[in-house]
Amino acid sequence: MIRKLKRVESIPYILLIHADESRMAIDKYMIYCEIYVVELNKIVIAVYALQVTNAKTVEIKNIAVSEEHQGQGIGQMLLEDACIKTKEKGYRIFSTVRNLINSS
Repeated sequence: MIRKLKRVESIPYILLIHADESRMAIDKYMIYCEIYVVELNKIVIAVYALQVTNAKTVEIKNIAVSEEHQGQGIGQMLLEDACIKTKEKGYRIFSTVRNLINSS
């Protein structure tokens, strides 16, 4: 189950750092994001950060799945959830981070 991370909860940097160059880089955009997590036995195993970039666009700023849980469809589930949330919020355009688009 995917749930929104509460503002009082710790940001799962250990996962997010795999998709960014530093914690400082993450902190620059994280204050503008809604963070969603997947937990297994009360441990965060996956995360994505969703940011409204303008009146029509929502962007995934970061998405990560723990190494031991990759290959199980969790990343796909996160992307699908982000698309649903984008639509629910009334945004028509959904963009993803540059690294996600350019990865091969």
